[in-house]
Amino acid sequence: MEKNHTTGKLYKHWQKEQRIFQPALAGFGEKTDTHDIHTLRVSFKKLRAYTLLACTDEQDPSPLLKLDPAEQLFNALGKQRNVEICRDLVNAISKEKNKYCPGLHRYLRHQHREAIHFSAKAIAVYESKPLLSLKYLMETEDGALMKKIGELVGAREINIRKAFREPHRLRRLLKTIYYWILLVTDEKSEGPFYPVLLHDILLQLGRWNDLETSRKMIRHFRKDFLPASETEYPFLQETEAFFLQEQTATGKKAIASAKKWLEKLKTQ
Repeated sequence: MEKNHTTGKLYKHWQKEQRIFQPALAGFGEKTDTHDIHTLRVSFKKLRAYTLLACTDEQDPSPLLKLDPAEQLFNALGKQRNVEICRDLVNAISKEKNKYCPGLHRYLRHQHREAIHFSAKAIAVYESKPLLSLKYLMETEDGALMKKIGELVGAREINIRKAFREPHRLRRLLKTIYYWILLVTDEKSEGPFYPVLLHDILLQLGRWNDLETSRKMIRHFRKDFLPASETEYPFLQETEAFFLQEQTATGKKAIASAKKWLEKLKTQ
């Protein structure tokens, strides 16, 4: 009798994320809520990771093309998320230093309005059928998952090491692996695959990414729009330098931890 793999872990996790992704998408109105955007983007990252895992045995790469509409939506919502992260970081440092940056705040408000507009537009034109149609790929036997994930993680070691100079790419690689690992082990487990350490690395890389995106946004405003005579100009220069300093330290810490994680994998 043929086994029913629709009760397997990969299939169940796929279904769980679809139950989060689709209602979150349907819940958007004219305005896009920050929390809902984060929920939607995290859910898509998991669905993308599961698809990449399921497609490794496929000779035909066309199933991956069905991720494209959701990937475009993910990127559009990411632009709004980046503005909100920059705004929050600027608000925090302005409060800490007792400095107000009226020009930058006006600029970020304008950017936020534009980002919301394009987020809503991307949601309105999004076609959900391609992503939903990938469900059949998730019918994988549980017994094969652990071995398959171990082989894939090992095969990606070279790419991970190459990405040490590109923290954004490193984060995406490790995030995908992290979601694979959580299919076969608890997030608080010390092994196999050491998800606790990997989660800490991802937090560090997330902080690096927030600082990088925000620093570039502030620099763009200062260099392209703000006259040097404005009183907030030197404060923004200081803020950029502060972000870069923290970003550099955070990146080094994350890469050192990633090297440690790779070494630990060899001993398990």
